[in-house]
Amino acid sequence: VDLVLAGYLLATGLATTVVLHPKSVPWFVSDVVPADFAALLNALADPLRFYGQASEEGASPPPPLTEGELDELAFLFGHWTRLHADGKLVIRPHRFWTEAGSYRRLPHTAPELFEDLRQSELVIFKGDLNYRKVVGDLMWDPTTPFSEAIGPLGPGLRVLALRTCKGDVIVGLPPGKDEELKAME
Repeated sequence: VDLVLAGYLLATGLATTVVLHPKSVPWFVSDVVPADFAALLNALADPLRFYGQASEEGASPPPPLTEGELDELAFLFGHWTRLHADGKLVIRPHRFWTEAGSYRRLPHTAPELFEDLRQSELVIFKGDLNYRKVVGDLMWDPTTPFSEAIGPLGPGLRVLALRTCKGDVIVGLPPGKDEELKAME
């Protein structure tokens, strides 16, 4: 999904460069590590081999890919490979993303990474864990402004945090909205 968003931002001219920051180790099963980018491109380079295998031992193989699906996968492979080769899609891991503690420590514990992020027009944090780490994983009053909750990240970074809300931590809601949401099934 990150690559689809990155490709869209670049194709539409909303971004000139997208830097992805994979984790050095996966904290959750869905976390991306640097080797995943190459593995995905390899799968796209030979989709018949990758998509033609059964996902579990003893399971039936999936239906064969259509010509249209093969064309779409070839497009993605070529598009993402070109973007990466042209330096428009950059993979830049850093140990900070898998260290304990909140991201509010970033300016002090990884100043070179913070300075790198400050050069960005927009820094997107995606996922519930990243959201909680951005706001310090604290039980804020839900009406606390997001800019206040991100503390020292606020003055130097333009931040967008996208998440599926899985934890109780939330900020930036108008008065009464938290209670309204909690009253829903």
